[in-house]
Amino acid sequence: MDGLRHIVGGLTGCDYMDLLYFHFSSALPATWEHTSVFIAINTQNLTNKMKLLWFVSLAAFYCAVDSKYTPPKVQVYSRDPGEFGKANTLICHVSNFHPPAISIQLMKDGVEIPDALQTDLAFKKNWHFHLTRNVAFTPQDGTKYTCKVTHGEKAAVDYIWESKM
Repeated sequence: MDGLRHIVGGLTGCDYMDLLYFHFSSALPATWEHTSVFIAINTQNLTNKMKLLWFVSLAAFYCAVDSKYTPPKVQVYSRDPGEFGKANTLICHVSNFHPPAISIQLMKDGVEIPDALQTDLAFKKNWHFHLTRNVAFTPQDGTKYTCKVTHGEKAAVDYIWESKM
């Protein structure tokens, strides 16, 4: 910690008497996962009440971000009406979810179908995200096609495509 205190002090020109270090991996966006939040505060002139206020503020931030979990809405469908033996496109649209950490797999009898394409992750004003994955396929009678969605730390859920034939 003294080496870190020296580096921060050298970079800023300040004499940091104390450093506060926090690790909020689940409170940060998925792209920042396992990133530590480093906050250097010149505590020379801060009272214990002020230090406590900093900590409580960060804890409130952590709770606020972590509480925004919204499960995804999943729709599995095909571009054209399902017809056995006829080339088609299997589509899985996942929407209205938060946080953005999500995995989508298109499956045939429990095995991932290769060469699937996925849109870029997009979001609305309320920070709810949406994503679409699709793959060319030719439906076969007796074969089960599903969209497997894993959202954050939750268990994967399979959504079945129904041919409606």
